[in-house]
Amino acid sequence: MLVAVTRGKLAEYLQIPHYYVLPYSAMMEKEGMIARVERVGISTTEKGNKKLFKLMATRFLKESKAILGAALFEELWRRVGTDS
Repeated sequence: MLVAVTRGKLAEYLQIPHYYVLPYSAMMEKEGMIARVERVGISTTEKGNKKLFKLMATRFLKESKAILGAALFEELWRRVGTDS
């Protein structure tokens, strides 16, 4: 599990009303990118992890390596895989 958060906490972090988050989280859940568990929160799925890391590697590689460090990014990339 890469991310576990409630929609309310995500909206609070983004400083937006929670109802802006709802349609996007519903779409991501329908696409199998996240899973929602009542009273626990929302977490990414394996499919979601792969999509997230692919985006990090293609559009935000410099930032991702700066935040995670090159070694950690490479290890996570190896574990997540690139086949999606």
